[in-house]
Amino acid sequence: MKNKDIIIFDYDNTLAESRQPLDFEMRELFCSLLKTKQVVIITGGTIEHAKKQITNVVPCLDDIKNLHLLLTTGSIYYRWNSGEWEEVYSHVISDSDSEYIIDTFKEVLSSMDIFFSSNIKGEQLENRKTQITFSALGQEAELEEKKLWDPNQEKRKKIVEKLNKKLSNFDIHIGGSTSIDITKKGIDKKWGLETFFNYMNWNQEDALFIGDALFIGGNDYPVTKTNIDVKETTGPKETTGIIKGILKNII
Repeated sequence: MKNKDIIIFDYDNTLAESRQPLDFEMRELFCSLLKTKQVVIITGGTIEHAKKQITNVVPCLDDIKNLHLLLTTGSIYYRWNSGEWEEVYSHVISDSDSEYIIDTFKEVLSSMDIFFSSNIKGEQLENRKTQITFSALGQEAELEEKKLWDPNQEKRKKIVEKLNKKLSNFDIHIGGSTSIDITKKGIDKKWGLETFFNYMNWNQEDALFIGDALFIGGNDYPVTKTNIDVKETTGPKETTGIIKGILKNII
């Protein structure tokens, strides 16, 4: 694999643990990467999550112009402009479709014998305007509890199977530790990256994607259908090693 000029990351369980900010080592490596590469993050999160987890903690704002945020599965693109994040484009789900998705989700969940938690922390179904996100234990659940709930995606696969029968006009993907993301039909990470690369007039062959959910049904899997090289990671610890390899030009 030739050295790549564009490095793309998933966020949760790739750059950091689910819903957590970058740790100290990752911040330093991330800043080193931004000095020499165009860096793209494509994730199911929102701009509020990105600010809290990434841009409010990295110490290298001078190079933040090289960071591109493709949020809610790539349906919104943000770039740094004049000291703040600017929305470049977005693909919003209509209010009526959002309401229909949420009602259908509630109907499916009520019909299934799956235990979530006796103490849901934060929103469980969130309308992110361009994406509906289900967080099984709530948006603010403890990390260790989230890790234990569905480590092999088996519970979420059962939910997605039922949702697919009722929401065939939308795309549904497993993401993070406990989440399921629903977007407009055709909007997945493949679409998000292809749309972005066309907008930037970049070549896919110049990019490397790193993510933890490249399995069939995972929200990173669609990237395997592009011309972008992919590399799987088991989590932030392995990702630090991958970034070190990129910086040394051995990956």
